[in-house]
Amino acid sequence: MLLSPRFFGKKIDKKEGGEMDDKLGTWKRYKVKNEEQLYKFMGQPEAYAMVKDLKVTVTIEKIEDGFREIYERGPTQVISTITTGSISIKMGENGAIKLDESERLENGIKFTHNGIKRKQQKEFKGKDEFILHDDYEDGKIVVLHYFKKLS
Repeated sequence: MLLSPRFFGKKIDKKEGGEMDDKLGTWKRYKVKNEEQLYKFMGQPEAYAMVKDLKVTVTIEKIEDGFREIYERGPTQVISTITTGSISIKMGENGAIKLDESERLENGIKFTHNGIKRKQQKEFKGKDEFILHDDYEDGKIVVLHYFKKLS
């Protein structure tokens, strides 16, 4: 199943808080563009039919030394933990990956996983909406996920 880690890649400054705190809460995806093409690109068009109607949420929580982001699609969870010195992503039964500081971007990350280059960045539209730009293989496929804040 194709799932994406979602999280803030912004550098964490413990003195700072307000801007990041505005992004805490649960966000629900209300629209997506190009996701079916992604599944075809990955050679899994039949998997898209199984997941296309599942509810997708992202919950962003503050933890002691950073932030945690929980991406849920149906019964599957991807948990990203972002602290001052580390980034880790637990992808359900697919294991975990650790990223280094060089892979952190403003509101996103870049990394290679299972041989596929990825770049993800959130574009915030005020305090209650964001678009996640999910780029595969340097622009071969770009999926846009639209989220609105629930709480």
